[in-house]
Amino acid sequence: ANSTRRLSRIEMQKAMTKVKRFIERRLETDLNLFEHTAPIAFATGTGVNDELDGSESKSPVKFVVPNQYIPRGIKPKPASELTPEELQQANRYKMDCEVVQSLAKWKRIMLGRLGVDVGEGIYCSSTSIRKGYKGDVTHSAIADQWDYEVRIRKEDRKVETLKSYVKIIWKIITDAEDYILNEYPQILLPGHPTSSFRLPKEITFVTAEEL
Repeated sequence: ANSTRRLSRIEMQKAMTKVKRFIERRLETDLNLFEHTAPIAFATGTGVNDELDGSESKSPVKFVVPNQYIPRGIKPKPASELTPEELQQANRYKMDCEVVQSLAKWKRIMLGRLGVDVGEGIYCSSTSIRKGYKGDVTHSAIADQWDYEVRIRKEDRKVETLKSYVKIIWKIITDAEDYILNEYPQILLPGHPTSSFRLPKEITFVTAEEL
C-alpha cells in the first residue's frame, strides 16, 4: 500500500514480460537449454513430487480427478444413490493428484526420457501452490519460478562446476538489470540514494563452513 510506482500497472506487466523473455533467451544460448512445458500436478504416490520439509503444513495441495464419462447435459446421480457396482464403475478411473511443489525429481526423469546429451538441458516456467506459508508483502502461497536441469558427467559433480554455472546465471541476471534500466530509466528515482544501487558484476562465493 505504501510502495511508490514509477510505471503504470500496464507498463509494469510489459516490463516483467520483457525481463522474462530476455532471461529465457539467455538461458537457451548461455546454458544450452531448451524450453519444456512444466506439469501442474502429479498422481499421488508416484514419489516424483517433493514434500518440502515433510510436515503436514507443507504437504502438497491434493485433489481428485474423477475421470468419469458423463455426456453433456446429463446430470449424474449423486454417489449416495448409486449401487455398489455403479459406484465401483464410476470410480474405476479416478485419480488422486497433488499440485506440484518441486520439479527437482521430475526434471531428472525428463532428461533421461528425452535422451538429453551431456552439456544440454531443459528449463521450464513452473507455478506451484504452497499452502503452508503466511502471505505478506514479499511472500506468496504461489511460487512462480524457473526450473532448469543440465546433464553433466559424474566426474563434473564438483564445486568448480557449480561455481561455473552460478557465474553464468549471475551474468544473465546483471545483464537483465542493465537491459530493463535502459528500457525503463524512469524506474530510478533521481536524487534518491537507491538510484545508484546496482547488482555487483562479480559474484562472491561463501561456503557454509566459512559462515
